[in-house]
Amino acid sequence: RAFRDTWAKLRGMKERGEELPLYDFPVQGFAIGDVAILGLPGETFVNYQLHADAVSPFRQTVTLGNTNASGAYIPTAAALSEGGYEVSFTPLWWGRLPFAPELEPTLQGGMERLLGKLHAAVK
Repeated sequence: RAFRDTWAKLRGMKERGEELPLYDFPVQGFAIGDVAILGLPGETFVNYQLHADAVSPFRQTVTLGNTNASGAYIPTAAALSEGGYEVSFTPLWWGRLPFAPELEPTLQGGMERLLGKLHAAVK
């Protein structure tokens, strides 16, 4: 029922020419010495932690998911192309459209900018 109701709501918005709802992606963080902690929205796929490890100027970087009361799986572009429960069905369950592949570079860019600001602040 939730699935059907979401599709009906979103289809009606599109037919009326209304702007579809955007998803807020708060990314927060703090650093203590050479350790950075990032708070990411929703249940992020592990590739976001791996990306943080690869680009972080800190000795150790930890990502925490499900922060800021945001509920959704946050997939990678590859996972979106594969489909499946997390990327196709659950967004509709939460009343949202599935994410676009641009999600991954957008979120990664936000993580990189935040890590840079945190590193500059603790130097």
